[in-house]
Amino acid sequence: MAFKPQIAHFAAQRAEEQLERLIAHIHAVAPGVPVILDAKRGDVGATAEQYAREVFERYQADAVTLSPFMGYDSIEPYLAWPRARA
Repeated sequence: MAFKPQIAHFAAQRAEEQLERLIAHIHAVAPGVPVILDAKRGDVGATAEQYAREVFERYQADAVTLSPFMGYDSIEPYLAWPRARA
């Protein structure tokens, strides 16, 4: 079992703060259940590093969906985070 909120639905409504609160609430009431942020990110370099920071630092997600079509460089920044679950 996992929770998988879709970031685009929150971003389209300017509800990123609500997404942060939702993930914090899930961690509080279901601490053993991972939160997978459905973001389908896929960029390289500094941009991928910032997306990874957003996922793991801002939202405190346990994992994220990625689109690896741009190669290993597009997923490498996510794997550097201790919270990342490969």
